[in-house]
Amino acid sequence: MAQLRDGQVSMFEVAPSDFGLSEVPVEALRGGDAPRNAEIIRGVLGGEQGPARVAVVLNAAAALCVAGVADTPRVAAERAAEAVDSGAATATLERWAQFTRAS
Repeated sequence: MAQLRDGQVSMFEVAPSDFGLSEVPVEALRGGDAPRNAEIIRGVLGGEQGPARVAVVLNAAAALCVAGVADTPRVAAERAAEAVDSGAATATLERWAQFTRAS
């Protein structure tokens, strides 16, 4: 992960455990065609637990960390999970989809 803070770029490696998440096998993250991938993301946003959710929360948490809006990876993961669980992530996706259809 790369992070820019106070004009300095820091590079470091992170693991799912840094975020309080478990590791999942890479093969469990394999998607498919567009309809299958849409089904997977709808499942995650709909509350399904599993490897795809871990990947979504981890990536969202990493973004929160590098953006400087979370103090620690664990806090970032908690915020990312809350966005999924509360429906905020679904609402954002729906707004984005409406915007792209209108363009």
